[in-house]
Amino acid sequence: MPVAMCIIVAAHELAALTRAKPTGTVGIDFGTYATGFAYCELTDGGVANDPRVMLHFSWPEQPAPDPKTCTAAIYRGRQLWGWPAWRRWCSLPPAERLQYAYLENFKLLLEPTQGLHQAPAGEAGGGGRPNFMYPNETLLVTQAFGKMNNFLRLHIR
Repeated sequence: MPVAMCIIVAAHELAALTRAKPTGTVGIDFGTYATGFAYCELTDGGVANDPRVMLHFSWPEQPAPDPKTCTAAIYRGRQLWGWPAWRRWCSLPPAERLQYAYLENFKLLLEPTQGLHQAPAGEAGGGGRPNFMYPNETLLVTQAFGKMNNFLRLHIR
């Protein structure tokens, strides 16, 4: 299921973007199971001398070099995303999992026929508090995508 997303930009950043020529382009693959990005440097609005598309292979807590991180999030006061969320969830004893909300494959929440459904605590793909309902399903995906945006800004200069 292809999903198009845009990054929300502050008004002052948007004004600066409209004046400056782009220096690169970034493609984000927000996937059901895994998420990643690629980028290419531009010069004078065209492809730079080295037109290769570069993949990002270094994700926090990844089990092996891979161009994608796990599309997962865990909540308890703050949000972790990607492999850190998956590792935190896997490290929790079953009784402690009830204090968390863990979600994976949540891209499916963007499908109008889907709701925020979780498997019972301890089952794959769900868990945490069975009564956990995120206030807005689109907000959940937006926040996860915002974490990716922040990560991109730190790693592409």
